[in-house]
Amino acid sequence: MNRHPDRRECLKILNEYGTPDHVIGHCCAVADVAVRTGSALNENGYHLDTELIMSAAMLHDMARKYDRHWEVAAEWCRTHGLQQEADIIKVHMFYPAFSAIDKVNETDIVCLGDRVVKFDKYVGLDERIDYIINKIPRKEKDIKIIMEKKAEAARFIEDIERITGRSFDSIAEGE
Repeated sequence: MNRHPDRRECLKILNEYGTPDHVIGHCCAVADVAVRTGSALNENGYHLDTELIMSAAMLHDMARKYDRHWEVAAEWCRTHGLQQEADIIKVHMFYPAFSAIDKVNETDIVCLGDRVVKFDKYVGLDERIDYIINKIPRKEKDIKIIMEKKAEAARFIEDIERITGRSFDSIAEGE
C-alpha cells in the first residue's frame, strides 16, 4: 500500500486478522481520541498526518492476543507495506518519552490516545493508569516507572491544552 488504510480498510484488516471484537472496540476508541487530538493541534498550526494517526491507532493492538503483540503487529504491518504504522506500533507499549510540544509527532499522539482509553471508552489518564497498576500485581519499582510515565503524559496533555486553549477532555470527547 502506498497510502494509509482508511477506517473501513482497517476494520477489514482487523476482522480478517482475527482481532477480538473487544480489542477492535479499543482500537476504534484510541483512533477517535488520537485523531481528535492531532486535528486540534493541526487547527493550531501543526502539520500532523491524521490519516497515519488513524491507521496506526486502529491497528496498534491488532495482535493483542499474542505475546509481544506490538512486535507481531508491527511485523504484519511491515510485510504489508505499512512501514510508518509499523514504526508507531512497535513502540506503543514502551514509548520512551513524549516529544517536546514543538516537535510533536504522530507516534506521540497515538501513544497518548492509548494511555487515556480503557476498553472502548475515553476515561482520561488517571483512571487508565489506575487500571493498569491494579489489573495485575506489580512490584514497587514497576509502579514507580508507571507513575513517572503518567507524570510525563500529564505534562504532555498540559502542553496540548495550552496550545489548543481547550481542555483535553473536550478534545478527546469531541466536544
